[in-house]
Amino acid sequence: MEVFYRLRELRTRLAREESLPPCCIFQDCTLHEMARILPATPEEFLRIMGVGEITMKKYGDAFLGLLNHIRDDFLRGYRH
Repeated sequence: MEVFYRLRELRTRLAREESLPPCCIFQDCTLHEMARILPATPEEFLRIMGVGEITMKKYGDAFLGLLNHIRDDFLRGYRH
């Protein structure tokens, strides 16, 4: 659930910057799927339900950056 909450925080920040409701960026079910799958590439990100070409272009870098950071943190902890 921590991954979901971090994704939700990012979505909220981006929505505020664009004066949009958060659900206009991604629905909660999309964030849950991102948290479960942890896509690492744009191709994997596009396979997530609710992610299309437009949202990939607008938000892909931010969300993939966060997901990769989360994955790196997990792997660092796992190695110790």
